Amino acid sequence: MLTDATAIRAVLARLVADRRPIHVSVDEGTERFHSLVVDIDPLLDALIFDELHPRRGHALVGVGSLVNVSSRLDGVDVRFSVRVRALDTEEAIAAYLCDLPAMLDYREQRGLFRLRIPVSAGIDAWISNAQYRNVAARVLDISTGGIRLALPAPHPLQPADAWECNVHLPNGAFAANLRILRVRNFTARYACQRRPEGQVGARFRNLSLQADHHIGQYMAAAQRAFIRVAPLMSTER
Repeated sequence: MLTDATAIRAVLARLVADRRPIHVSVDEGTERFHSLVVDIDPLLDALIFDELHPRRGHALVGVGSLVNVSSRLDGVDVRFSVRVRALDTEEAIAAYLCDLPAMLDYREQRGLFRLRIPVSAGIDAWISNAQYRNVAARVLDISTGGIRLALPAPHPLQPADAWECNVHLPNGAFAANLRILRVRNFTARYACQRRPEGQVGARFRNLSLQADHHIGQYMAAAQRAFIRVAPLMSTER
């Protein structure tokens, strides 16, 4: 359960930027309707939802209604509940102004909020063991608990293997020991993809205080930066 306002806004901003469909129930009702989180209003400190579909859901919404929201980001369940502050029914499609949630259920199996790294960030890592040295990889997401990497397939990594990893974050490089948890390999889907790619999820083992500090600082800075640009992204659409 996320209670940190910065982390909550980062997740909500991704719902807006990715235009992720959301499922909505109203008050104690069990019927689920479809909608979108259209925007985050920084001045009003509020969320703006699109009209519920099917439209009969709109008749259930009033000022003070409790809106229960569920969605998915990268296969992770996102759930929160908010109160409706105001309704805009002047346009052809209604919209709802809602409070920002104080808590957000981000159901990662790994139990820690993990920051997704965009391809444009280009954060590299090199992994090694007794047989293989400096296998190049790209960081897909990271937390103080673990990391997910992309690397060309075939590769030698297997679940339960132990590897050493060097990660080059913008605020400093660090070394860590890894335990591989899961391995997924994908075939090349498009002609522009030169070779298949694998993805590896791993847990950090005995992470140093310095590495923990580097990761925490980077995650906080990246989330603050995303929150600053997300309202601009949604406005420009």
